[in-house]
Amino acid sequence: MTVKITHSRPVHIAVIGCGNMARYHLRVILAEFDNTLVPVVCESNPQQYEETAKVFVEAGRQVPPNEPDLVKLLGEFGDELDAAFIITPHNVHLDQATACLKAGLDVLLEKPMVMTTAEARNLIKIRDETGR
Repeated sequence: MTVKITHSRPVHIAVIGCGNMARYHLRVILAEFDNTLVPVVCESNPQQYEETAKVFVEAGRQVPPNEPDLVKLLGEFGDELDAAFIITPHNVHLDQATACLKAGLDVLLEKPMVMTTAEARNLIKIRDETGR
């Protein structure tokens, strides 16, 4: 049984990282959640972005632009976003999640959250400070 969740307005997420795992998640999101929009992605590898664009085309959705620089993405699109889904190598999770939280976004991190206990405590502190 498929459960459809609806909201009064669409949720706008940025996908940070467009590798194989991101494409897996995007296929599910684009097929199951009509109310979830992806107005921008962040991917430094042009080939990974091309493969991700195909996922959007297959789902009948508009291909979002790619802004490979997270700081620029947050500056340009931050006001349009509700959340960031971070699906990148684990060693960059802390910096990326910190930037997104401080930009006012909710964050979903592909596991593991971060690399060390100290990083986890730091990220929890930033979460508490931002209220995100």
